[in-house]
Amino acid sequence: MLTRTNGIDPFRGSEIDISVANAQTAMWMKVVPSLFLVECKNWDSPVDAKAVAAFILKLREKGVGLGVMVAANGITGDQSDLTAAYMKINMAQQAGQRVIVVTLEDLRSLENAEQLSKLLCERILECVAAGRF
Repeated sequence: MLTRTNGIDPFRGSEIDISVANAQTAMWMKVVPSLFLVECKNWDSPVDAKAVAAFILKLREKGVGLGVMVAANGITGDQSDLTAAYMKINMAQQAGQRVIVVTLEDLRSLENAEQLSKLLCERILECVAAGRF
C-alpha cells in the first residue's frame, strides 16, 4: 500500500489529507478499492454536515469512489434518522460514492495493521449491505 499525505491541488482549492493506493495484497484489503482518500478531523466536537459535504465534493472532483472520514468524535446527526452529516453521506451513497467513518475510539482499539484492514472491510460491507457508515 502506498500513501501520499497533504496533497494540495495546483490551484490551492482543496487539500487531501491522505491519498491511498491499495495494492490489494492483504486479505482484508481486497475488498477496499485500489484508490481511496482519507480526511482526518481531530475536532473536539463531531464533524458537521458542511465538512462532510466538502469531503464528498473532493471525492467527486478527484473521481474517487471511496472516502474514509477519520473523525475523532464522530459526525453530527442521527444515523438511523439520516440527519445532518449522515444525510450527506446517504446522498453520496445514492450517487455511487462511499464514505465510511472511523472514530478515534475505533483507532485506539486496533492493535495492528491487519485489524485496521478488517475494520475498513467491515465498514465498507456495512455501508453496502445495510446503508450504515
